Amino acid sequence: MNKTLNIIVIYTISLSNRSQYINSTLTYLKNLCEKNNIAVNIVISNTPDSDTIIKEVDNYNKRVNYDKIENCPYNDYIFPLNPQQISNIEKQRNALFHVKENEYNLILEDDVIISKDYLENIELLFKNLNILEYTDFLLTSDFIHNNKEYIELIPFENYKNILLTKSSYFINKKTALQLYEFTDIFKYDFKTALTKFLNINKEIINSRLLNKCIFLEGSKVGIFGS
Repeated sequence: MNKTLNIIVIYTISLSNRSQYINSTLTYLKNLCEKNNIAVNIVISNTPDSDTIIKEVDNYNKRVNYDKIENCPYNDYIFPLNPQQISNIEKQRNALFHVKENEYNLILEDDVIISKDYLENIELLFKNLNILEYTDFLLTSDFIHNNKEYIELIPFENYKNILLTKSSYFINKKTALQLYEFTDIFKYDFKTALTKFLNINKEIINSRLLNKCIFLEGSKVGIFGS
């Protein structure tokens, strides 16, 4: 039986300059999946926007906890979150809620772009998408380079920093539900929360990244503003 790939796009309606790029990315991925006999389902996560956060600030403030935790290495990354950051967290959580059991699930932010320099890497990954059956979480917005020609899954614990980007990742249903619950309280931005989540659960969550660059984040390479 052919697998289905659910692509869940985190989209900000007000940032219309990203539409052309994310549409191009989705078209390429749909064509690539068709080539590899993978069905595609696209879901959009675009609420709440920052205006909604501002209007309903009292409700969202009930979920804020900026208290530091004794001997926690992430204390230095606790800062007051702005409406745009809370909107992003909530869109991410909405995306996690739509992750499906027994299917591939790829969460993309709307500033993800595909570079022709890495098309070969993307095609290699999608030819071997069954590697996802051996992992709970696979980061595709960053990588640890080595010279191996084949796709290699590298343990996330080898990534020693706070994530630079969280704009694309594969995740299974079990892990999505755990991350959804973990991010219910607002303490960190999503990159820091995701980093902490993966590190403190490394004994029970098989989290990986690749040895090759797959997707780029347009906000990080100067195409979009952050």
